[in-house]
Amino acid sequence: MLHRRLIAVAAVVAVVLWSAAVIAGIQRIWSYENTPGGQSSVPATWPGSSLVSIDRERMTVMMFVHPLCSCTRASLIELREALDVMDRAPAVWIVLLSPRGIVKDWNEHTSAIAERIPEATIVTDVEGTAAHRFGASTSGHVVVYDHAGKLMFSGGITEGRGHVGNNAGRRDLISVVRGGDQVHEHSIYGCGLDDPEPRRQ
Repeated sequence: MLHRRLIAVAAVVAVVLWSAAVIAGIQRIWSYENTPGGQSSVPATWPGSSLVSIDRERMTVMMFVHPLCSCTRASLIELREALDVMDRAPAVWIVLLSPRGIVKDWNEHTSAIAERIPEATIVTDVEGTAAHRFGASTSGHVVVYDHAGKLMFSGGITEGRGHVGNNAGRRDLISVVRGGDQVHEHSIYGCGLDDPEPRRQ
């Protein structure tokens, strides 16, 4: 009888511990998905660059991307969705970071982006020089400058890491390109651009 009670107690304790571990794991995942990446100061006027150029007749949109950040897939999907409803397409640049040592499957990353956003010009940012110049430190960071070189938008266009769906960032990006007010307040959900081993989903 005592043996059976001990087994029952042990089973209850095991279930409680397992449940606590599951809850803790879910909380960590939720916390990670909803924790934005870092943001640096973005120049209020076009800082100049040998890698990308500003369009003097329309808006210039740039997204900075870490090639191994799975979170950024959602950002690219959101950019595609935004471009599809814009009345006049902006100039689009995808600035693909090239950290030292990342060579594997490089062409696959580039071709995948090109297929999704064919109107974008994809450039390779060796050692993050352009990202530093524009104040981008998180993958998925979008900046928009108008034809006069004035910063109009800076931030992310997803509502969480890897989350796809209508959100304030995407709506404000569309509004800005259509001639709306400046927006500089959206959190960016992605891996650090200088992270050699970004977390993958």
